[in-house]
Formats: sequence, C-alpha cells, structure tokens
Amino acid sequence: MIPANTAPDAAGRFPTADDLANPDFWRQLLPESSITEQPLHAAQGDYRLSDRQTERALEQIRKEGYFQTEPVISAQCFEPLARAIADIDQAHVLPVFIAVYDRLWQFLHSLRHTFRPLLGEKYRLTPDFWAWHITPSDTRQGWSAHRDATLDGDPAHVIREDGSPRLCTIWIPLTDVTTHNSCIYVLPFPHDPGLQAFLRRESPADIQQRGMTTRVSDMRALPARAGSLLGWSPYIVHWGDPANGQHMRG
Repeated sequence: MIPANTAPDAAGRFPTADDLANPDFWRQLLPESSITEQPLHAAQGDYRLSDRQTERALEQIRKEGYFQTEPVISAQCFEPLARAIADIDQAHVLPVFIAVYDRLWQFLHSLRHTFRPLLGEKYRLTPDFWAWHITPSDTRQGWSAHRDATLDGDPAHVIREDGSPRLCTIWIPLTDVTTHNSCIYVLPFPHDPGLQAFLRRESPADIQQRGMTTRVSDMRALPARAGSLLGWSPYIVHWGDPANGQHMRG
C-alpha cells in the first residue's frame, strides 16, 4: 500500500493506492508540472559555488563533519518547488511524492556543478531522499539525535583519507529556517566524545556505559536561508526541531 496522510480530500475521501499509481491523478493535482520519461531534457539552471566557497565547505566538513553555505539557488528555482510540495501536502499525500514530477529532477540537476567539487565528478544520488512540509500547527516533534550511518559500514566507503566525504547527506531549505522553526542541530566532530568509539564499532550501549557526556555549549544550531545548502557526514550526530517549513533531504 502506498502511504497517504491522515485527512480526506475536499470531496471527503482519501487518495487511494490506485489514485497514486495513476499518472492522471498527479497531472490533475499539479497541472503546471510536467511528468515525462526524460525530465532533464528541459532542465534549466546551473548553480555553482565559487572556488572559495567550495574550499570553505570542504574544510568545514573535513574538520567538523558538516558544511553550510549561503543561499546558492535562486528564488525563481526553489519557490515553485516549495509551492508544489505544499500543494501535494494539501492533497493529503506525503510530500516526498514530489519525485513524481520533472520539477524535482530538474532542480537537482541544476546543482550538479555544486555537488561535483564536494563529492567527486561521478557522484550519484542514492535512493534515500525525502521532502517535508511542516505547518505551524503540526504536532510532530522533529528527529531525535542520531547518526545516519550504522555500525556495519566501512569508514573508507564514507570518508576519504583527507577527511573529505565519499557519502554525504544534503539538506536544502526551501523556506527560511531559524532556531524557532525546523532548524537542524549538529554536534561537530571535535566535540563528539563518542565518535571514535563509534568508528571502532562499539555498540551504543557500551558507549553509554562509559559515561561520555556532551556540553550543551558544544551543540550547534544551523539556521539557514531558503536556497542555501547544508551537508553532513553520516557519522555526525544531528537532530531536527519541530515547527514549519519546506525542506528536502537527499
């Protein structure tokens, strides 16, 4: 069964699995958004970080396990995507179904020259992405502190010898994010007392028994303006705030 949100549509019914498998359902939902088999043929936009911005991002993720940029993407590019995500959510369908439309893939394609200097010329998008539309009245509480990686992974597949990433989570705010609405928080590598134990594949229970503690002052909030980029290593401890906004993670 394809999951849908918990409220019926304007006609008083839920979208069904048959609806969600029907291209006409999606075309009627967002008539201005195309659905084709070759979405990149009509892709526009080519966003790049300057050499200085790229080096700063690489230095930051090597030393601290994450990076953050100023806005890179134009409002003309990200605002239609944010509206489309809101419309999908309004139809009581999970926002990640924005992936049905060409718009998402064209958006990501426009960032290819931003990601290549960070991840390598032949980087690939893994089949692990999501989109959120969180309203001010939403009762969800964000994510608890966690690492994206698991103990069975080989660090050499994630981080190169110089500390630059082979694998990286990218988080793109499509609305402005502050410490009052859906902010991401991280525990930078130098302040993480459990990182080396984790890389030695010690279990979370064993690490906890050793009484490692973290100071509140070592935690870092990452407010971000719409159209900026955040990225982090799968090994960094991070968590999310509740509140409102549209975001994409991949």
